[in-house]
Amino acid sequence: MRIQTRLIIVFVLCFLIFVTAVLFFYIIEKRGIERIFKIDARETEEEFDKVNNVIGESLDMFVYDYIYRDEMAAFMRTRDKEWAKANIETSMPTYKANAVWVYGLDENLSYKVQDLDDGFYDVLPLPKGEIRTLFGKSPSCRFFVNTPKGIMEIRGATIHPGDDKERKTPPQGYFFAGRLWDGNFLKKLSDVSGNRVTISAVSAFGSTEINVKKGFLAFFRTLPGWNGLPVSAMRIQAESDFIQAFNAFSRTTLFMLVGFAVAILFIVIASIVLWVIRPMGIILRSLFKEDPSYLARLAYKQDELGRIAHLIENFFKQRKQLMDEVTIRKRAEEDLVKEKELSESIIDTAQVILLLLDTKGRIITFNPYMEQISGYSAKEVKGKDWFETFLPEGIREKTREVFIHGLSGIPTKGYVNPVLARDGRVFQIEWYDRAIKGAGGNVESLLAIGIDVTERRKMEEEARRRLQELEVFYKASVGREERIIELKKEIEALRKGQ
Repeated sequence: MRIQTRLIIVFVLCFLIFVTAVLFFYIIEKRGIERIFKIDARETEEEFDKVNNVIGESLDMFVYDYIYRDEMAAFMRTRDKEWAKANIETSMPTYKANAVWVYGLDENLSYKVQDLDDGFYDVLPLPKGEIRTLFGKSPSCRFFVNTPKGIMEIRGATIHPGDDKERKTPPQGYFFAGRLWDGNFLKKLSDVSGNRVTISAVSAFGSTEINVKKGFLAFFRTLPGWNGLPVSAMRIQAESDFIQAFNAFSRTTLFMLVGFAVAILFIVIASIVLWVIRPMGIILRSLFKEDPSYLARLAYKQDELGRIAHLIENFFKQRKQLMDEVTIRKRAEEDLVKEKELSESIIDTAQVILLLLDTKGRIITFNPYMEQISGYSAKEVKGKDWFETFLPEGIREKTREVFIHGLSGIPTKGYVNPVLARDGRVFQIEWYDRAIKGAGGNVESLLAIGIDVTERRKMEEEARRRLQELEVFYKASVGREERIIELKKEIEALRKGQ
Protein backbone atom coordinates (compact mmCIF):
# COMPACT_ATOMS: atom_id res chain seq x y z
CA MET A 1 0.00 0.00 0.00
CA ARG A 2 1.32 3.47 -0.92
CA ILE A 3 2.41 5.85 1.84
CA GLN A 4 -0.02 8.45 0.58
CA THR A 5 -2.91 6.01 0.92
CA ARG A 6 -1.84 5.05 4.42
CA LEU A 7 -1.66 8.67 5.53
CA ILE A 8 -5.06 9.43 4.03
CA ILE A 9 -6.67 6.56 5.91
CA VAL A 10 -5.06 7.64 9.19
CA PHE A 11 -6.10 11.28 8.77
CA VAL A 12 -9.65 10.33 7.81
CA LEU A 13 -10.03 8.16 10.91
CA CYS A 14 -8.61 10.90 13.14
CA PHE A 15 -10.83 13.50 11.51
CA LEU A 16 -13.96 11.42 12.03
CA ILE A 17 -13.10 10.94 15.72
CA PHE A 18 -12.45 14.65 16.20
CA VAL A 19 -15.59 15.75 14.32
CA THR A 20 -17.73 13.42 16.37
CA ALA A 21 -16.36 14.87 19.60
CA VAL A 22 -16.73 18.47 18.42
CA LEU A 23 -20.32 17.93 17.30
CA PHE A 24 -21.21 16.39 20.62
CA PHE A 25 -19.84 19.26 22.67
CA TYR A 26 -21.13 21.85 20.21
CA ILE A 27 -24.70 20.70 20.89
CA ILE A 28 -24.14 21.04 24.64
CA GLU A 29 -22.53 24.48 24.18
CA LYS A 30 -25.32 25.75 21.95
CA ARG A 31 -28.05 24.80 24.38
CA GLY A 32 -26.23 26.42 27.29
CA ILE A 33 -25.56 29.69 25.49
CA GLU A 34 -29.13 30.02 24.30
CA ARG A 35 -30.42 29.83 27.86
CA ILE A 36 -27.85 32.23 29.28
CA PHE A 37 -27.85 34.97 26.67
CA LYS A 38 -31.59 35.21 26.17
CA ILE A 39 -31.87 36.35 29.77
CA ASP A 40 -28.74 38.52 29.73
CA ALA A 41 -29.51 40.26 26.44
CA ARG A 42 -32.99 41.29 27.55
CA GLU A 43 -31.78 42.75 30.86
CA THR A 44 -28.84 44.56 29.28
CA GLU A 45 -31.05 46.22 26.66
CA GLU A 46 -33.50 47.43 29.29
CA GLU A 47 -30.74 48.89 31.46
CA PHE A 48 -29.12 50.69 28.53
CA ASP A 49 -32.39 52.26 27.40
CA LYS A 50 -32.89 53.66 30.91
CA VAL A 51 -29.38 55.14 31.00
CA ASN A 52 -29.75 56.64 27.53
CA ASN A 53 -33.01 58.32 28.52
CA VAL A 54 -31.45 59.76 31.68
CA ILE A 55 -28.51 61.26 29.78
CA GLY A 56 -30.81 62.72 27.14
CA GLU A 57 -33.05 64.41 29.74
CA SER A 58 -30.63 67.36 30.15
CA LEU A 59 -31.15 68.39 26.52
CA ASP A 60 -34.90 67.95 26.94
CA MET A 61 -34.81 70.09 30.08
CA PHE A 62 -32.94 72.80 28.19
CA VAL A 63 -35.71 72.96 25.59
CA TYR A 64 -38.54 72.97 28.12
CA ASP A 65 -36.75 75.52 30.32
CA TYR A 66 -37.06 78.13 27.55
CA ILE A 67 -40.29 77.35 25.71
CA TYR A 68 -42.40 78.26 28.78
CA ARG A 69 -40.68 81.58 29.52
CA ASP A 70 -42.45 84.88 29.01
CA GLU A 71 -39.04 86.33 28.07
CA MET A 72 -38.77 83.75 25.29
CA ALA A 73 -42.23 84.65 24.02
CA ALA A 74 -41.19 88.33 24.13
CA PHE A 75 -38.01 87.50 22.22
CA MET A 76 -40.10 86.14 19.37
CA ARG A 77 -41.55 89.62 19.01
CA THR A 78 -38.46 91.78 19.70
CA ARG A 79 -35.68 89.52 18.34
CA ASP A 80 -33.43 90.94 21.08
CA LYS A 81 -30.06 89.32 20.26
CA GLU A 82 -28.45 90.64 23.46
CA TRP A 83 -31.06 88.85 25.59
CA ALA A 84 -30.58 85.65 23.62
CA LYS A 85 -26.81 85.81 24.01
CA ALA A 86 -27.02 86.51 27.75
CA ASN A 87 -29.54 83.73 28.40
CA ILE A 88 -29.62 81.03 25.72
CA GLU A 89 -25.97 81.04 24.77
CA THR A 90 -24.71 81.10 28.36
CA SER A 91 -27.02 78.22 29.30
CA MET A 92 -25.74 75.88 26.59
CA PRO A 93 -22.72 74.51 28.53
CA THR A 94 -24.94 73.79 31.54
CA TYR A 95 -27.23 71.54 29.50
CA LYS A 96 -24.37 70.14 27.34
CA ALA A 97 -25.94 71.58 24.17
CA ASN A 98 -23.86 72.39 21.09
CA ALA A 99 -26.35 74.33 18.98
CA VAL A 100 -29.64 76.21 19.25
CA TRP A 101 -32.02 77.33 16.49
CA VAL A 102 -35.11 79.51 17.08
CA TYR A 103 -37.68 79.82 14.27
CA GLY A 104 -40.68 82.04 13.87
CA LEU A 105 -44.12 80.84 12.84
CA ASP A 106 -43.22 81.71 9.24
CA GLU A 107 -40.42 79.09 9.57
CA ASN A 108 -37.75 81.75 9.08
CA LEU A 109 -34.69 81.56 11.33
CA SER A 110 -34.87 84.13 14.16
CA TYR A 111 -31.75 83.18 16.09
CA LYS A 112 -29.04 80.58 16.01
CA VAL A 113 -25.93 79.87 18.05
CA GLN A 114 -23.48 76.99 18.14
CA ASP A 115 -20.05 76.24 19.64
CA LEU A 116 -18.79 74.28 16.63
CA ASP A 117 -17.01 75.48 13.51
CA ASP A 118 -18.28 78.59 11.76
CA GLY A 119 -20.89 77.77 9.14
CA PHE A 120 -21.89 74.54 10.85
CA TYR A 121 -25.55 74.19 9.86
CA ASP A 122 -26.59 77.84 9.87
CA VAL A 123 -30.15 76.53 9.49
CA LEU A 124 -31.72 73.21 10.43
CA PRO A 125 -31.24 70.57 7.73
CA LEU A 126 -35.01 70.32 7.15
CA PRO A 127 -36.96 70.84 3.92
CA LYS A 128 -38.76 74.14 3.65
CA GLY A 129 -42.23 73.98 5.21
CA GLU A 130 -41.61 70.81 7.23
CA ILE A 131 -41.19 72.48 10.66
CA ARG A 132 -44.92 73.06 11.05
CA THR A 133 -45.61 69.51 9.86
CA LEU A 134 -43.08 68.25 12.42
CA PHE A 135 -45.27 69.62 15.25
CA GLY A 136 -48.57 68.70 13.65
CA LYS A 137 -49.24 65.77 15.98
CA SER A 138 -47.14 66.68 19.02
CA PRO A 139 -45.82 69.95 20.50
CA SER A 140 -42.37 68.40 20.88
CA CYS A 141 -40.06 66.34 18.72
CA ARG A 142 -36.80 64.44 18.79
CA PHE A 143 -34.77 63.37 15.76
CA PHE A 144 -31.20 62.93 14.55
CA VAL A 145 -29.20 64.33 11.62
CA ASN A 146 -25.90 63.35 10.07
CA THR A 147 -23.29 66.13 10.23
CA PRO A 148 -19.68 66.33 9.03
CA LYS A 149 -18.65 65.94 12.69
CA GLY A 150 -20.93 63.02 13.44
CA ILE A 151 -24.50 62.31 14.55
CA MET A 152 -26.37 65.20 16.21
CA GLU A 153 -29.41 64.71 18.43
CA ILE A 154 -31.99 67.49 18.06
CA ARG A 155 -34.90 68.12 20.40
CA GLY A 156 -37.51 70.77 19.71
CA ALA A 157 -40.78 72.18 21.01
CA THR A 158 -43.25 75.00 20.36
CA ILE A 159 -42.83 78.27 22.29
CA HIS A 160 -45.68 79.44 24.62
CA PRO A 161 -46.12 82.00 27.39
CA GLY A 162 -45.03 80.99 30.86
CA ASP A 163 -48.57 80.47 32.19
CA ASP A 164 -49.56 78.13 29.36
CA LYS A 165 -48.14 74.88 30.68
CA GLU A 166 -50.74 72.84 28.79
CA ARG A 167 -50.00 74.63 25.50
CA LYS A 168 -53.55 75.67 24.82
CA THR A 169 -52.55 78.99 23.24
CA PRO A 170 -51.25 79.09 19.68
CA PRO A 171 -47.46 78.60 19.41
CA GLN A 172 -45.35 81.74 19.04
CA GLY A 173 -42.31 80.06 17.54
CA TYR A 174 -40.19 76.94 17.56
CA PHE A 175 -37.16 76.19 19.74
CA PHE A 176 -34.59 73.53 18.75
CA ALA A 177 -31.49 72.41 20.69
CA GLY A 178 -28.84 70.06 19.36
CA ARG A 179 -26.18 67.92 20.96
CA LEU A 180 -23.32 66.36 18.97
CA TRP A 181 -22.79 62.68 19.63
CA ASP A 182 -19.04 62.91 19.19
CA GLY A 183 -16.36 60.70 20.69
CA ASN A 184 -16.55 62.35 24.11
CA PHE A 185 -20.33 61.92 24.34
CA LEU A 186 -20.19 58.29 23.22
CA LYS A 187 -17.42 57.65 25.76
CA LYS A 188 -19.55 59.15 28.51
CA LEU A 189 -22.54 57.08 27.43
CA SER A 190 -20.32 53.98 27.37
CA ASP A 191 -18.88 54.68 30.83
CA VAL A 192 -22.25 55.36 32.43
CA SER A 193 -23.99 52.36 30.88
CA GLY A 194 -21.00 50.04 31.29
CA ASN A 195 -21.16 49.14 27.61
CA ARG A 196 -19.29 50.06 24.47
CA VAL A 197 -21.43 52.38 22.32
CA THR A 198 -20.58 53.12 18.66
CA ILE A 199 -22.38 54.72 15.73
CA SER A 200 -22.72 52.75 12.50
CA ALA A 201 -24.54 53.00 9.19
CA VAL A 202 -28.19 52.02 8.95
CA SER A 203 -27.17 49.14 6.70
CA ALA A 204 -25.22 47.66 9.62
CA PHE A 205 -28.37 47.43 11.73
CA GLY A 206 -29.09 43.88 12.77
CA SER A 207 -30.49 41.68 15.44
CA THR A 208 -28.86 40.95 18.79
CA GLU A 209 -25.43 39.39 18.41
CA ILE A 210 -23.99 36.83 20.79
CA ASN A 211 -20.32 36.00 20.54
CA VAL A 212 -19.26 33.26 22.89
CA LYS A 213 -15.62 33.24 21.83
CA LYS A 214 -15.08 36.97 22.53
CA GLY A 215 -17.43 37.02 25.48
CA PHE A 216 -19.85 39.78 24.52
CA LEU A 217 -23.35 40.43 23.29
CA ALA A 218 -24.36 43.35 21.04
CA PHE A 219 -27.67 44.95 20.08
CA PHE A 220 -28.76 47.94 17.99
CA ARG A 221 -30.92 51.03 18.29
CA THR A 222 -31.97 53.07 15.28
CA LEU A 223 -31.63 56.85 15.29
CA PRO A 224 -34.65 58.32 13.43
CA GLY A 225 -34.52 61.43 11.26
CA TRP A 226 -37.08 64.24 11.14
CA ASN A 227 -39.34 62.14 8.89
CA GLY A 228 -39.15 59.04 11.08
CA LEU A 229 -36.80 57.19 8.76
CA PRO A 230 -33.55 55.97 10.35
CA VAL A 231 -30.45 58.03 9.52
CA SER A 232 -27.99 55.93 11.49
CA ALA A 233 -27.75 53.11 14.00
CA MET A 234 -26.29 52.79 17.46
CA ARG A 235 -24.47 49.57 18.26
CA ILE A 236 -24.17 48.64 21.93
CA GLN A 237 -21.65 45.99 22.89
CA ALA A 238 -21.84 44.64 26.43
CA GLU A 239 -19.56 42.34 28.34
CA SER A 240 -21.70 39.76 30.05
CA ASP A 241 -21.16 38.26 33.50
CA PHE A 242 -23.08 35.27 32.31
CA ILE A 243 -20.44 34.60 29.71
CA GLN A 244 -17.88 33.98 32.43
CA ALA A 245 -20.08 31.27 33.82
CA PHE A 246 -20.49 29.87 30.36
CA ASN A 247 -16.72 29.99 29.74
CA ALA A 248 -16.17 27.98 32.92
CA PHE A 249 -18.53 25.40 31.50
CA SER A 250 -16.80 25.64 28.14
CA ARG A 251 -13.38 24.98 29.68
CA THR A 252 -14.57 21.60 30.84
CA THR A 253 -15.49 20.69 27.31
CA LEU A 254 -12.20 22.14 26.09
CA PHE A 255 -10.19 19.77 28.27
CA MET A 256 -12.08 16.86 26.77
CA LEU A 257 -11.40 18.12 23.26
CA VAL A 258 -7.73 18.54 24.09
CA GLY A 259 -7.65 14.92 25.22
CA PHE A 260 -9.07 13.80 21.89
CA ALA A 261 -6.67 16.11 20.04
CA VAL A 262 -3.65 14.74 21.92
CA ALA A 263 -4.63 11.19 21.08
CA ILE A 264 -5.12 12.08 17.44
CA LEU A 265 -1.85 14.00 17.36
CA PHE A 266 0.04 11.04 18.82
CA ILE A 267 -1.33 8.70 16.15
CA VAL A 268 -0.50 11.13 13.35
CA ILE A 269 3.02 11.82 14.62
CA ALA A 270 3.79 8.13 15.09
CA SER A 271 2.61 7.38 11.56
CA ILE A 272 4.60 10.22 10.04
CA VAL A 273 7.76 9.23 11.91
CA LEU A 274 7.48 5.59 10.88
CA TRP A 275 6.49 6.04 7.25
CA VAL A 276 7.90 9.45 6.32
CA ILE A 277 10.48 11.03 8.64
CA ARG A 278 12.71 7.96 9.08
CA PRO A 279 12.90 7.12 5.34
CA MET A 280 13.41 10.77 4.48
CA GLY A 281 16.26 10.95 7.00
CA ILE A 282 18.03 8.14 5.15
CA ILE A 283 17.56 9.97 1.87
CA LEU A 284 18.87 13.26 3.27
CA ARG A 285 21.93 11.54 4.78
CA SER A 286 22.72 10.09 1.37
CA LEU A 287 22.41 13.52 -0.24
CA PHE A 288 24.50 15.37 2.37
CA LYS A 289 27.32 12.82 2.24
CA GLU A 290 26.91 12.30 -1.50
CA ASP A 291 26.92 8.54 -0.93
CA PRO A 292 24.12 6.52 -2.60
CA SER A 293 25.01 3.40 -0.53
CA TYR A 294 22.69 4.60 2.26
CA LEU A 295 19.75 4.04 -0.07
CA ALA A 296 20.16 0.26 -0.13
CA ARG A 297 17.52 -0.22 2.59
CA LEU A 298 14.98 1.70 0.53
CA ALA A 299 15.75 0.38 -2.92
CA TYR A 300 13.61 -2.74 -2.51
CA LYS A 301 10.46 -0.81 -1.61
CA GLN A 302 7.86 -0.38 -4.32
CA ASP A 303 6.56 2.95 -3.10
CA GLU A 304 7.28 6.66 -3.60
CA LEU A 305 10.42 6.63 -1.44
CA GLY A 306 11.80 3.67 -3.35
CA ARG A 307 11.36 5.58 -6.61
CA ILE A 308 13.02 8.61 -5.00
CA ALA A 309 16.06 6.46 -4.20
CA HIS A 310 16.42 5.57 -7.89
CA LEU A 311 16.03 9.23 -8.85
CA ILE A 312 18.83 10.23 -6.49
CA GLU A 313 21.23 7.88 -8.23
CA ASN A 314 20.45 9.63 -11.50
CA PHE A 315 20.90 12.94 -9.72
CA PHE A 316 24.61 12.39 -9.10
CA LYS A 317 25.09 11.62 -12.78
CA GLN A 318 23.28 14.72 -13.91
CA ARG A 319 24.99 17.01 -11.41
CA LYS A 320 28.28 16.99 -13.30
CA GLN A 321 26.49 17.99 -16.48
CA LEU A 322 24.80 20.78 -14.59
CA MET A 323 28.07 22.03 -13.12
CA ASP A 324 29.57 22.18 -16.60
CA GLU A 325 26.63 24.23 -17.80
CA VAL A 326 27.00 26.55 -14.81
CA THR A 327 30.67 27.10 -15.63
CA ILE A 328 29.82 27.99 -19.21
CA ARG A 329 27.09 30.38 -18.06
CA LYS A 330 29.46 32.09 -15.61
CA ARG A 331 31.95 32.68 -18.37
CA ALA A 332 29.21 34.16 -20.53
CA GLU A 333 28.17 36.44 -17.66
CA GLU A 334 31.79 37.56 -17.19
CA ASP A 335 31.99 38.39 -20.91
CA LEU A 336 28.80 40.45 -20.60
CA VAL A 337 30.25 42.33 -17.64
CA LYS A 338 33.40 43.11 -19.64
CA GLU A 339 31.32 44.35 -22.57
CA LYS A 340 29.29 46.53 -20.22
CA GLU A 341 32.45 47.99 -18.66
CA LEU A 342 33.82 48.68 -22.15
CA SER A 343 30.60 50.47 -23.16
CA GLU A 344 30.63 52.56 -19.99
CA SER A 345 34.31 53.41 -20.57
CA ILE A 346 33.53 54.60 -24.11
CA ILE A 347 30.64 56.72 -22.83
CA ASP A 348 32.78 58.24 -20.05
CA THR A 349 35.75 59.07 -22.31
CA ALA A 350 33.93 60.05 -25.53
CA GLN A 351 34.55 63.69 -26.51
CA VAL A 352 30.97 64.11 -27.72
CA ILE A 353 27.76 64.81 -25.82
CA LEU A 354 25.61 61.76 -25.03
CA LEU A 355 22.19 62.98 -23.86
CA LEU A 356 19.16 60.87 -22.89
CA LEU A 357 15.74 62.61 -22.64
CA ASP A 358 12.31 61.20 -21.77
CA THR A 359 9.27 61.79 -23.99
CA LYS A 360 8.47 65.05 -22.13
CA GLY A 361 11.89 66.51 -22.85
CA ARG A 362 13.11 66.00 -19.28
CA ILE A 363 16.73 65.06 -18.65
CA ILE A 364 17.36 61.41 -17.74
CA THR A 365 21.18 61.53 -17.84
CA PHE A 366 24.18 62.70 -19.85
CA ASN A 367 27.85 61.76 -20.02
CA PRO A 368 30.89 63.38 -18.28
CA TYR A 369 31.79 65.35 -21.41
CA MET A 370 28.47 67.20 -21.18
CA GLU A 371 29.15 67.81 -17.48
CA GLN A 372 32.56 69.22 -18.43
CA ILE A 373 31.38 71.78 -20.99
CA SER A 374 28.09 72.74 -19.29
CA GLY A 375 29.30 73.02 -15.70
CA TYR A 376 26.32 70.95 -14.46
CA SER A 377 26.39 67.41 -13.11
CA ALA A 378 23.87 64.88 -14.43
CA LYS A 379 22.43 64.34 -10.93
CA GLU A 380 22.00 68.09 -10.46
CA VAL A 381 19.70 68.57 -13.48
CA LYS A 382 18.07 65.13 -13.65
CA GLY A 383 14.33 65.49 -14.23
CA LYS A 384 14.58 69.12 -15.39
CA ASP A 385 13.33 70.33 -18.77
CA TRP A 386 16.25 70.28 -21.26
CA PHE A 387 14.94 73.18 -23.34
CA GLU A 388 14.24 75.46 -20.35
CA THR A 389 17.59 74.67 -18.68
CA PHE A 390 20.13 74.71 -21.49
CA LEU A 391 18.67 76.56 -24.51
CA PRO A 392 18.24 80.31 -25.11
CA GLU A 393 14.62 81.42 -24.96
CA GLY A 394 14.38 82.39 -28.63
CA ILE A 395 15.09 78.91 -30.04
CA ARG A 396 13.28 76.73 -27.46
CA GLU A 397 10.05 76.21 -29.41
CA LYS A 398 11.82 75.52 -32.71
CA THR A 399 14.20 73.04 -31.05
CA ARG A 400 11.29 71.38 -29.23
CA GLU A 401 9.66 70.76 -32.64
CA VAL A 402 12.88 69.02 -33.79
CA PHE A 403 12.69 66.92 -30.59
CA ILE A 404 9.09 65.93 -31.33
CA HIS A 405 10.06 64.89 -34.87
CA GLY A 406 12.79 62.71 -33.39
CA LEU A 407 10.28 60.94 -31.12
CA SER A 408 7.98 60.33 -34.10
CA GLY A 409 10.68 58.37 -35.90
CA ILE A 410 12.28 61.18 -37.97
CA PRO A 411 15.91 61.23 -36.74
CA THR A 412 17.78 64.52 -36.47
CA LYS A 413 20.92 64.76 -38.57
CA GLY A 414 23.21 67.79 -38.36
CA TYR A 415 20.83 70.19 -36.60
CA VAL A 416 22.86 72.90 -34.83
CA ASN A 417 21.69 75.00 -31.91
CA PRO A 418 23.39 76.93 -29.09
CA VAL A 419 23.69 75.39 -25.60
CA LEU A 420 24.15 77.55 -22.51
CA ALA A 421 26.75 76.64 -19.88
CA ARG A 422 26.52 77.47 -16.17
CA ASP A 423 29.18 80.21 -16.52
CA GLY A 424 27.33 81.92 -19.39
CA ARG A 425 29.36 80.52 -22.25
CA VAL A 426 27.51 79.50 -25.40
CA PHE A 427 28.43 76.35 -27.30
CA GLN A 428 27.26 75.53 -30.81
CA ILE A 429 26.26 71.85 -30.83
CA GLU A 430 25.50 69.74 -33.91
CA TRP A 431 22.94 67.03 -33.06
CA TYR A 432 22.14 63.50 -34.24
CA ASP A 433 19.43 61.57 -32.43
CA ARG A 434 17.41 58.35 -32.36
CA ALA A 435 14.21 57.31 -30.57
CA ILE A 436 14.56 54.46 -28.02
CA LYS A 437 11.63 52.02 -27.85
CA GLY A 438 10.63 49.78 -24.94
CA ALA A 439 9.64 46.12 -24.90
CA GLY A 440 6.08 46.98 -26.01
CA GLY A 441 7.27 48.90 -29.05
CA ASN A 442 6.42 52.32 -27.61
CA VAL A 443 8.95 55.16 -27.64
CA GLU A 444 10.27 55.66 -24.08
CA SER A 445 13.18 58.08 -24.59
CA LEU A 446 15.41 59.89 -27.10
CA LEU A 447 19.19 59.37 -27.34
CA ALA A 448 20.95 62.44 -28.75
CA ILE A 449 24.62 62.71 -29.73
CA GLY A 450 26.01 66.23 -29.83
CA ILE A 451 29.26 67.43 -31.41
CA ASP A 452 30.80 70.71 -30.26
CA VAL A 453 31.19 72.75 -33.48
CA THR A 454 31.77 76.09 -31.75
CA GLU A 455 35.36 76.47 -32.99
CA ARG A 456 34.41 75.20 -36.45
CA ARG A 457 31.61 77.76 -36.63
CA LYS A 458 34.04 80.50 -35.59
CA MET A 459 36.51 79.44 -38.34
CA GLU A 460 33.69 79.33 -40.90
CA GLU A 461 32.56 82.79 -39.83
CA GLU A 462 36.14 84.11 -40.07
CA ALA A 463 36.48 82.59 -43.55
CA ARG A 464 33.24 84.23 -44.68
CA ARG A 465 34.39 87.58 -43.28
CA ARG A 466 37.73 87.37 -45.10
CA LEU A 467 35.99 86.34 -48.33
CA GLN A 468 33.71 89.37 -48.08
CA GLU A 469 36.75 91.64 -47.55
CA LEU A 470 38.44 90.16 -50.63
CA GLU A 471 35.31 90.71 -52.69
CA VAL A 472 35.17 94.37 -51.60
CA PHE A 473 38.88 94.84 -52.38
CA TYR A 474 38.46 93.18 -55.75
CA LYS A 475 35.53 95.33 -56.68
CA ALA A 476 37.44 98.45 -55.57
CA SER A 477 40.50 97.44 -57.64
CA VAL A 478 38.48 96.74 -60.78
CA GLY A 479 36.65 100.04 -60.45
CA ARG A 480 39.92 102.02 -60.14
CA GLU A 481 41.39 100.40 -63.26
CA GLU A 482 38.23 101.19 -65.23
CA ARG A 483 38.43 104.84 -64.10
CA ILE A 484 42.10 105.10 -65.21
CA ILE A 485 41.17 103.77 -68.66
CA GLU A 486 38.38 106.35 -68.97
CA LEU A 487 40.75 109.18 -67.95
CA LYS A 488 43.26 108.06 -70.59
CA LYS A 489 40.54 108.18 -73.21
CA GLU A 490 39.54 111.66 -72.18
CA ILE A 491 43.20 112.87 -72.38
CA GLU A 492 43.59 111.44 -75.90
CA ALA A 493 40.39 113.13 -76.93
CA LEU A 494 41.66 116.48 -75.64
CA ARG A 495 44.96 116.13 -77.55
CA LYS A 496 43.19 115.42 -80.79
CA GLY A 497 41.01 118.42 -80.25
CA GLN A 498 44.01 120.72 -80.02
